[in-house]
Amino acid sequence: MTALSEAIDPRDILNAGTSSLRNSIVWGAIFRPVSSILLVQWGELSDEAREVLSKIKSFSQLRENWDSYGAAPPSKMSLQNALSFVKSVDKQRLPIFFTAPGPNGEVLVELKHNNRSIEVMFGPDGKASYSRFDGTECVEEGVITDQILPFLTDWLYS
Repeated sequence: MTALSEAIDPRDILNAGTSSLRNSIVWGAIFRPVSSILLVQWGELSDEAREVLSKIKSFSQLRENWDSYGAAPPSKMSLQNALSFVKSVDKQRLPIFFTAPGPNGEVLVELKHNNRSIEVMFGPDGKASYSRFDGTECVEEGVITDQILPFLTDWLYS
């Protein structure tokens, strides 16, 4: 018999067979009472985010030398961090413009609004860095932190 507060792994829900469940972001623990299953939906992913997530997941199929210049495939850590980031920025409805694997096992995600863009690079070591561009000019580079994200978002739309 199932315990009253047995937690359901959110990954099980996201991989469920119902499309409305696959398109949900699960941001917390979901508990299953003995007699029923309770599903809580905190937010729908946009079509654009689903496409970007699918593209990032496809990077996991890349092998050594995928670009014929000796590139390493994206690391599991860089893939997971990029996927989490995309889900997070989609919740804020930020414009995801582009994503690509990098030659050293990293994943790039670019946000863009009008003439401004922010490139976020998720490294194989779990670290993330950013570059802010106003047009083609790089105006700042740094390390991604929880404190810098609101500033970057405000700058993108200012």
